[in-house]
Amino acid sequence: MSGALQAMMMRKGVASSDLSISYQFSSSSTTTSHVISASAQAGDLAIMHSYAQGSGSYSGAGPFGWTQVAYARTTTGTGAVWGILSYKVLTAGDVGATLSSLPAGGQGQGSTILYYRPSKAISSVTLVGTAGNEATTGDPAPQTMNVAWNNNPTNVCIAAYVANSAIATRSSTVTMSEIAEKTGNPYAYIKHKAYNIGDTLEYISVDMADYNNNCLQSFFVEVK
Repeated sequence: MSGALQAMMMRKGVASSDLSISYQFSSSSTTTSHVISASAQAGDLAIMHSYAQGSGSYSGAGPFGWTQVAYARTTTGTGAVWGILSYKVLTAGDVGATLSSLPAGGQGQGSTILYYRPSKAISSVTLVGTAGNEATTGDPAPQTMNVAWNNNPTNVCIAAYVANSAIATRSSTVTMSEIAEKTGNPYAYIKHKAYNIGDTLEYISVDMADYNNNCLQSFFVEVK
């Protein structure tokens, strides 16, 4: 590690042993099950977005061992959409395993898992603030994530969009990486960004327009 980087961290009051995290890749499914990628590793932080459209079923709880942070659904019927956000620090037994009983929608469903790799073993993952979690047949309200909440250097931020028609407006005030998860029955996108030592902590506001049935969810976690 360079002397300049060490000095910067000392000025920030951050120990050089602090954890950092990096996005690796994603896996996807359009069925009610999802195989955790064999390229994942024990200790990775996995974040899953599950979604569906139409009359269908969901138990209301995520897969065993996963922490569910958001679940929202519009009214029942062919146009109804819903989304679920969950996370888990993977164990060796998770790698290559199949998650089942994910949301089932009469018009379609799917899920995406994002994989983040830490620089050292994760000791805790803490949901910060309240997850934005709205499903509506109107225009969802903007949601703001304050990543400067307590000046913790390692954060992962997620915003997820689901609708029963094409989502032209998927706004975020800060540039975030985006994955087009599904483009039809339903339409689904996820945005993500990680913050580490030396990164500028930010307020992120996310929003979407009214696409008849809409689900907008967002959250961020501290990783230590």
